[in-house]
Amino acid sequence: MSKIDKKKKPTSKKKEEVKPIKKVVKKKTTSVNELSLPRYKSKKVVKAGKILSINGVSPAILTVDVGKGMDISVERSYVKKHDPYVGGYYVCYEDGYESFSPCTPFENGYDLITK
Repeated sequence: MSKIDKKKKPTSKKKEEVKPIKKVVKKKTTSVNELSLPRYKSKKVVKAGKILSINGVSPAILTVDVGKGMDISVERSYVKKHDPYVGGYYVCYEDGYESFSPCTPFENGYDLITK
């Protein structure tokens, strides 16, 4: 064999592209406690009951405490949006909007009307 025959053939391997590393810049976020937003006090009157149990999904049956257990049927969209849990409050506003409130914020924000 001649020297020419013994030469290695060039390989067709492509060099891998090296991608530049992007520098991640974290934006400073402000917590709600640091904001100098105006403060507001609620004047809303709502109907509400502490949730004792939740059964089903579509519709879900919330058993709420109104001196005795009362069942309230809520749609799947309510459960998906509000993710209610036992111990929190089912809340219905005067315009019919249904919501959920965790126990502590509700009890700190509302007083029972006994009239």
